[in-house]
Amino acid sequence: MLFLIMFNFGAGFYANTGSGSNFIVSFISYISPLRYSTELLLSRVVAGKPGGVDVMDHLGFTWGNSTCILLLLTFTVVCFLVGWISLLWKTRDF
Repeated sequence: MLFLIMFNFGAGFYANTGSGSNFIVSFISYISPLRYSTELLLSRVVAGKPGGVDVMDHLGFTWGNSTCILLLLTFTVVCFLVGWISLLWKTRDF
């Protein structure tokens, strides 16, 4: 639950991740996978609507689709590798 709350905080659910955000919110938004998926979803919702780009800019979702997809894939691969290494470490023979 702690990580879910932290990732939601970084995704902009609890605080604005735009230009007025402080250092902690900015840092958490870089490591939050929910931030990338929220930006992808919101960009689909406001696509082609008047003022959609302004809303995205105000909320701080300015990285674009390709960057968000790349960062989500990177997060997935890193989590997989860390989990795999953890399993190997826990099941090692002494």
